[in-house]
This record gives sequence, C-alpha cells and structure tokens, in this order.
Amino acid sequence: MPSITVGTIGGACRLPAQKRNLQLLNCQGENSSKKLAEIICAAALALEISLTGAISSHEFTNAHLNYGRSVSSDPE
Repeated sequence: MPSITVGTIGGACRLPAQKRNLQLLNCQGENSSKKLAEIICAAALALEISLTGAISSHEFTNAHLNYGRSVSSDPE
C-alpha cells in the first residue's frame, strides 16, 4: 500500500477516544504516522490471508450458501 494516507497529529486526533487509541497503539511522537500505516497495512494483509484461507477451504462459499447470500433478494 504505497500511497496510504494516515495522520497522528491534529484534526480528530485531539479527541479523547482517538487520542487514547493512538496511545494504545503507541503511535505518538516522531514517526508515529509511519508506525500507524504499518499497523494498518499489517491488519489488511492479515485479513487478505484469512480471506484466502477461507476461500481455499470452501468456508467462504459455505458460509454464503448457509446464510442465504447466494439467493437473489428481489422483493416480489
């Protein structure tokens, strides 16, 4: 993700909940935006790996079949 844009200073980062979340991730101070971008990219990669595993084991398809997402939802 070479062009991900994140910020750890200013704006909503001053709000208590957002500020606390940045503290929990230890994303404050110098290079904090780079660290936050790395965390976001790692989480996105983990989701992609999980999705690939679910698709290859047919869990993804089975879940959609079991929960009716394979059926058209046209109101008639």
